[in-house]
Amino acid sequence: MDPLSVEAIELARVKLLENAKSLVNEARILYEAGCYPRTFALSQLALEELSKIMTVVRLGLRVSAGQPVDWKNADRRLRDHKGKSRLIFWYLSCAEEDPDACEAVKTMGAVLSNMKNWALYVGFEEGQPVSPSDIITRQRAYDWLSASVLALCDFCRCEKKTGGLIDECARSEEYQRFCAIYEAKPTISSRGDAGSDGQAR
Repeated sequence: MDPLSVEAIELARVKLLENAKSLVNEARILYEAGCYPRTFALSQLALEELSKIMTVVRLGLRVSAGQPVDWKNADRRLRDHKGKSRLIFWYLSCAEEDPDACEAVKTMGAVLSNMKNWALYVGFEEGQPVSPSDIITRQRAYDWLSASVLALCDFCRCEKKTGGLIDECARSEEYQRFCAIYEAKPTISSRGDAGSDGQAR
């Protein structure tokens, strides 16, 4: 991954939000058509796109403040489905930074990533084939579509207030507080993973 400028990161925020909106809208169409497994899959993909906004904002703050960024690890974090699932689950649950909460976030990140696969592919459980419709019920699809809609609305409000302000935030007295939101993620990364700023932990 080549180094990104603050301008490129601000543009990425816009594109990520637009793509998340499209995924949520398409998930809603699939739900109305009774395609519940695919509804779940697209809802999860939308949430992963939203989680990437948190990651790129953190990267932008470091770039603007002149702090080092490990771009190779940042690229890995942006492509890591389990990591993105952990981050969005942490965001949705507002998990406190205690050992039990952090362990739950790591576990649910893996579960959500696996559930997305179950929503797309036939698998095998206890020696028997299992189809997506066996795993993803109407209620499960509805719950995750609802979660993606709520998260999208929240991110839209946040991005409307903070979009384009990375440089301003990095120079302001509020930088440490703003930064703290994104520094919470490394404590729920497994040992050796890159944090949301791309730095190895």
